[in-house]
This record gives sequence, structure tokens and C-alpha cells, in this order.
Amino acid sequence: MYGIDMYYTVKTLLDKGKSLREISRILGINRKTVTKIRDQTGTGTIKIPKQNRSKKLDDFEKVISDFIEKDFTARIMHNILQEKHSLKIGYSTLAEYVSKLKPKEVYVPVNTDPGEEAQVDFGYFGKFCKDGKKVKVWVFSMILSYS
Repeated sequence: MYGIDMYYTVKTLLDKGKSLREISRILGINRKTVTKIRDQTGTGTIKIPKQNRSKKLDDFEKVISDFIEKDFTARIMHNILQEKHSLKIGYSTLAEYVSKLKPKEVYVPVNTDPGEEAQVDFGYFGKFCKDGKKVKVWVFSMILSYS
């Protein structure tokens, strides 16, 4: 039996319009074998093996899960893993791994009639310079639920 890459190669060449004889000559395999592979790819009976690749972060899954429970950001986790565990890994790799471990949030849409409901928030925005003086800026936000 041939490797899965041979099946992909034959299928690709067939998709490009190559004949069975041409594929046989290009790949150096018997034309009957090419026909057999063509028939298997046409019916979809080829099973692609799943690869179970281990990741660097699999060894730190428990540590990362504990960080997630404590609501640490991925940036903080990255710094701690570099400093305490001497882990050499990119921040984006860690952030992607963390996103797969975090529980997914569920959002329920609010369906209302126009003018029926609004959601309001109010808060301190920070200090800004106005005419050379620092002034406090407050924010009021109102979103109409129908919008």
C-alpha cells in the first residue's frame, strides 16, 4: 500500500487532466495501481490517518488551566512561563493554546421592538488636557437594543 501522499498526488494529477498513462509514467508506478487509486479517491474510501502531535505546551496544561481559573491574561501567563519555567515559546502560540482551553462564552441575543429597551453604561474615562489643564472625563453610553 502506498502512503497517503501518493493518493493526493494521483488525485491532483487527475484533477489537472492528466491521463492514467501519463500519471503512471510521471510517478513510476503501474497503470493498474493508478486506476485503483483513482477509483478509491473517487468513492471517498481513503481514510486519512489522524496525527496526534504533542505540543510544547501540553506539559504545562495544568499550570495554564490554573492561570485561567485565576483570570490571568495570556500576556501575564507568557511572562510567568518564561521567567519561572524557562519556556521559550511565542506569545501568539500561547494565546492560541489558551483560547482552546478557556470555556466558551455564550451570548443570548436580545430581541425587542423599536424603542422598547436601551442598555446604559456610565463610567470614568480618565484625565485629558484641555486648555493646558488636566480635566476628568466621564462617559455615558446608551445603546438601543433594537439597533
